[in-house]
Amino acid sequence: MIKKKIIILGLANSGKTSIALSMKNVTDLISFTSLQPTRGIEISEFEKESIEFLIWDFGGQEKYREQYKENLNKYISKTSEIIYVIDIQDENLFFISVVFLREILNILKTAGLFFELSIYFHKFDDNFKPDEEKVKELLKIIKEEIPEGFTYKIYHTKISALFEKNQSFYET
Repeated sequence: MIKKKIIILGLANSGKTSIALSMKNVTDLISFTSLQPTRGIEISEFEKESIEFLIWDFGGQEKYREQYKENLNKYISKTSEIIYVIDIQDENLFFISVVFLREILNILKTAGLFFELSIYFHKFDDNFKPDEEKVKELLKIIKEEIPEGFTYKIYHTKISALFEKNQSFYET
């Protein structure tokens, strides 16, 4: 069986745990509405299409981020992919988020470690209309701050539940 370790990083409240739940095909609404901030690192395993996934969900509070940087070499062993999550709706944190990403990538580069990197612009909800200038600025900052040698792809992501009201079959 193929094994794939994925590390999910980003600032607090960016949606990392929701993404991890979605990867595991969790669909019950209560799982998403009752989420608490991740404290430290939560590790989960699941199988999908003959692949064994190991998901490391890193809590994004500032008090943990320093610890992650100091111990990154310990966490990164056997990693296949890094997903970095940016809350696209929180423009005030764009720069801080990209700086944290750069710091993580610089540590990896110094250690000679390069991974598949996906950047999720998360919470790109249907009713959300981003400020195009702010998004262009974010893309520019990312391009400037990502250390040489790393390639990445950026995705617009969202978690959504469909609620549909069907015609009633029962008349009262």
